[in-house]
This record gives sequence, structure tokens and C-alpha cells, in this order.
Amino acid sequence: MKSALLLALAVLLPAPLLAASPGKKKSAREVVLTRLFNEANTDGNDYLDEAEFANSYGASPRLVVTEYRFATLSIPVVSTRGNEIVVRGVFLADFIEANGGRKFNPTKEDIFLLADDNSDGFIDWLEYPVTRIQKSAVRGSIFDSFDKLDRNDDGLISPEEWGLLDPA
Repeated sequence: MKSALLLALAVLLPAPLLAASPGKKKSAREVVLTRLFNEANTDGNDYLDEAEFANSYGASPRLVVTEYRFATLSIPVVSTRGNEIVVRGVFLADFIEANGGRKFNPTKEDIFLLADDNSDGFIDWLEYPVTRIQKSAVRGSIFDSFDKLDRNDDGLISPEEWGLLDPA
């Protein structure tokens, strides 16, 4: 299915994008991922910053997954626009190699650690929504699922309640 979709998109692409570079001809997958990268790269630099990546093919409806993919793929970059500051960015070659980031998915432990913004070892109801699928999640359903995980009703989800450790 993916191959057919990539080939169909490649047929629809303008001819200059399909032109072979001097040495190596790009595959249909590389052409499509290059186009997706360029569409997400709204400021026209050579990398995707966190906001651009969050609107790219590598993004997930679960914010914590997008954050994980960006953290996994990105490297420090010195921004030359305005004052020189160090930001993190994803470059085209890495974007293509990682299938836009979709080769990287967090483990249950990674999700817990990323969601725990204040690093207190628990997920509270303010941190919890990033673990849910955003488009389908409504406020009531998010808190219903939080309440199901919070088995001791302390308002926090512990690693044990998340399923990371065996309860003592």
C-alpha cells in the first residue's frame, strides 16, 4: 500500500523534482519525503525546527510521540537568523532516513518520562493530555481515562499505575 501511494505521488510530482542528481537517482520515496520536508520547512532554512516538525509528516496525533521523534532526530544547530542562538533541528537526510520520523516510536517508559514535565516521578492531570490522541480526545474522555489509570485516587499516575513497575 505504501509503495503504491509513493509511486502514485511520484507520478504527480513536477518533472524537475524527479530529475536525477549527478551521481545517484532519487527513489520515489526520497522524492516524496523531500517534498514533504520542503513543505514543512516554512522558513526556508535547511532544517526543521520543533514547530515545523510538529506540522510535518513525522508528527503524531499524540503530542508526546511527536516530541519523542523530534528529540530523537534533531541535533543542535546554530541559527544565523537574528542573534546566533542554538536550536535543535532535523535535516533532510535524517528526515528521509527515518521516514519522516515515523521509524521512531517511544516505549511506554519514554512516554511516561516525557509526559512528566516537572520530573516528580508522577503524571498529574495537567501533564496527562499529551499522552492522548489530540484530535479525538475531548476534555471529559481525557479525564475519564486519567481516572481509570489513577487507581488509588491520589490525583497522580505513578509508574506502577502506568504499568512500568510491578505493584509491591
